[in-house]
Amino acid sequence: MPKSRRSGGRGANRRIMTAAHAFLEGNGPATSSEILDSLIDSKNKNLPSKMCIGLILSHSTLFEKVGEVIETSMMGSSGRIALWRARTLEEVVAR
Repeated sequence: MPKSRRSGGRGANRRIMTAAHAFLEGNGPATSSEILDSLIDSKNKNLPSKMCIGLILSHSTLFEKVGEVIETSMMGSSGRIALWRARTLEEVVAR
């Protein structure tokens, strides 16, 4: 597939990490759902799923998983979802 037709990639992940880090710095720890909602509000294109956001954040040293929260969907099913926080620059450099 030609490069111009591909969506996503490293640039998309970087934009998601930048937006998520800014959101978490301003609002404190949040779930993947809350981070996704903030991305929707910022009108980013090609939004990932909650699972993809979790994968992106878990592979970055900028974020730390601080717990899990039980979340109930509109359909009534419930499941655990990660709670994330943004690490400070000093913490990232120390790692």
